[in-house]
Amino acid sequence: MGNALSGTGSALSFGNFTTQGTYTVRATKGTLPNCSSTMKGSATIQQSCPVISLKTGDWEDPATWSVGRAPLSGEQVILGAGHMISLHGTATVLGLEYSPDAQLLLVGSGSTLMLGQ
Repeated sequence: MGNALSGTGSALSFGNFTTQGTYTVRATKGTLPNCSSTMKGSATIQQSCPVISLKTGDWEDPATWSVGRAPLSGEQVILGAGHMISLHGTATVLGLEYSPDAQLLLVGSGSTLMLGQ
């Protein structure tokens, strides 16, 4: 159980939680002696960190990426400075950002990177 927090009556501030997981919230307001009103609930914290290339390499090679796997649909991708990433086939990501001198090489006529998903 954490420390007690003060609220405004309509909102509570829990600070900046950056660790992924589920947190349980329990708020109690004393109304009369020996009586209380209680609110219970939970919030799920999901980390949204970009997937960053660590070196020049193949898109499908886990060693190319900061997360130890190829980027997934719904993830933001950053190609690191000077890295050339080769994509053989099709991949889907939320967005793609190029650092200085980074390149994405689509290998073969059917290679496609779909953005926005």
